Amino acid sequence: MKQKNLYKVKLVSKRKKIALLCSVIACVLFFVSYLMTFPVQKADCQTVITSFEYCKMVRGKYLSDRGLHIFCSNSEVYYIDDAYIGYGLKEEIEELNEGSKLTLVVSDDAEIVELSADDNILFSYTDYVQLVEKEKREMLWLFLFVLIIPIINIIEIHKEKNRFNGK
Repeated sequence: MKQKNLYKVKLVSKRKKIALLCSVIACVLFFVSYLMTFPVQKADCQTVITSFEYCKMVRGKYLSDRGLHIFCSNSEVYYIDDAYIGYGLKEEIEELNEGSKLTLVVSDDAEIVELSADDNILFSYTDYVQLVEKEKREMLWLFLFVLIIPIINIIEIHKEKNRFNGK
């Protein structure tokens, strides 16, 4: 009877250790995401003047494929990240007429960080920076929230060890 109870204790410990490992991995991923989230410097971008053809919302398999893709007369496709579309921006872009003059500030990977149509600013670099900073704060909050889980797991494992060691 005593060995049966010990076997159950070992199973609980394995589960808690696996839960601890998974929660630590999640914490590391959120912390790395926090560290890797930063705005592209405007000086590192290029300015493109072209004409609007059409746009299409893409819900790709990968995060880098998601967003509003803007097809232009220069045979290039530029995109605004899915996380930054909102506050009527998508609708404003969809209402553009084919042939509207676009002035884009784009990063090396064709991400739009500033967008003007017919000399009206639809998406400014300041908006872009604010949205990236908001995303960074959200990653920090997620990291801090998920950090609670391994702390609780460590406390539970410690209690379990003390309970069965007679302390």
